[in-house]
Amino acid sequence: MQESRRNLLMGLSSVVGMFAWLPYPQHSMPTPQPIPSPNAPKNQDAPAGLDNAGVGQGNDKARTIAQENQKIVKADVDKLFEMATELKQQFESTNLNSTLPVSIVKQAKQIEKIAKEIRERATS
Repeated sequence: MQESRRNLLMGLSSVVGMFAWLPYPQHSMPTPQPIPSPNAPKNQDAPAGLDNAGVGQGNDKARTIAQENQKIVKADVDKLFEMATELKQQFESTNLNSTLPVSIVKQAKQIEKIAKEIRERATS
């Protein structure tokens, strides 16, 4: 009797094992689709958090601001050139054996200040 039970259990386990090895049908369980984030931009080319960034908005403003900055930089460069030439003339006319006059040092500081402003405008 134990022999027959053993054969029955082995037969049932082999049948269950065959069903376990059969592939599950793929269409019965759909693949999960990602849920779009509510914070995602509508324009996929835009940086994160910006909707409609760079899509025809502000280009005219940016262009006019850039042109104004270019005019200001050009005027500052002309002013810088004039001040540098004037400083050179003053420096050549002074006696190098004595100390430098305060006016030359002040003018050099003004030239340096204008040069920094030009650099800041050119990079922005």
